[in-house]
Amino acid sequence: PASIYTVSSIAEVGNRSNWKRLTNSNPQVEELALGETEAIKWRSTDGKMVEGVLVKPLNYQPGSRYPLIVQIHGGPASATVLSFNAGHGYYSHVYAANGYLCLLPNYRGSSNYGEEFRTEIVGDYFRQGYEDIITGVDHLIEEGMVDPEKLGAMGWSAGGHWSNWILTHTDRFKAISSGAGTMNWISMYAQSDVQRNRQNYFGAFPYDDFDALWDISPLKYINNAKTPTMVHVVHGDPRVPRPQSEELHMALKKLGVPTEFFVYPGNTHGIPGNRNRLVKMVSEFNWMEKWINGKDGWFEWEELLNMLPAEEETTGHSQGSN
Repeated sequence: PASIYTVSSIAEVGNRSNWKRLTNSNPQVEELALGETEAIKWRSTDGKMVEGVLVKPLNYQPGSRYPLIVQIHGGPASATVLSFNAGHGYYSHVYAANGYLCLLPNYRGSSNYGEEFRTEIVGDYFRQGYEDIITGVDHLIEEGMVDPEKLGAMGWSAGGHWSNWILTHTDRFKAISSGAGTMNWISMYAQSDVQRNRQNYFGAFPYDDFDALWDISPLKYINNAKTPTMVHVVHGDPRVPRPQSEELHMALKKLGVPTEFFVYPGNTHGIPGNRNRLVKMVSEFNWMEKWINGKDGWFEWEELLNMLPAEEETTGHSQGSN
């Protein structure tokens, strides 16, 4: 976790041994074994270099192949950087402790790489970002680091959008977790609390060209879905409203694709309350374990309740359905 340091002069900034530490807000983390983290680059389908963060499993052995979880950031105008992350969105080090590699790609549409990189998805929302993500996976397979038969993907908000696109455009993944992801841009436009920036991404006023929005809607391609997928959403999410997740869950149920649907109380775009964030993490991690590593069962409420202090067991409320 980030801490504050001082040095005696600007000239000393590059010499870490001369830094003086002023804060240590999470000293307990020093007792934890964390996965080695590094920035990596690969070439996408159009020849451009794309970057991401790679978190390696504990006791990583070069030459061994590991299961991979692709953790897709939201935004999409955001980026994953080299910093400590232990939130309910990624929690990469939990996967690292259990023998997984984690790839956090900065796909086309991300910030931090210039305006052209960020706006390249305008008028063509998913195509190149999807290619950036998949070529990152292929790069790690080619490097001999990843077992191609043990792939998972997860994300929230725009990360959920791309998870849904992956679900409907490839069957290479064994498990997916979609958090607050869109399925139908036509209905989403009016349901959401933001229109202007989405209209910018579409490249046109949506009511002038419904076909353009339908062509980039994961729901159009839902018959291609084969991957077991869990769905998470906050009941009153104003940004990516619950009906988008219901369209996904209903479709998967009718198509016979294994699915679970978790609805969290609240009216925010992110999950409020630590208890419900823990529900998300525990259920999601075990979903990956079941479908990627073949773990018997996947989630029992008793397992979660036993992790909580007694006074917290009755707070909050989450819904699960299968």
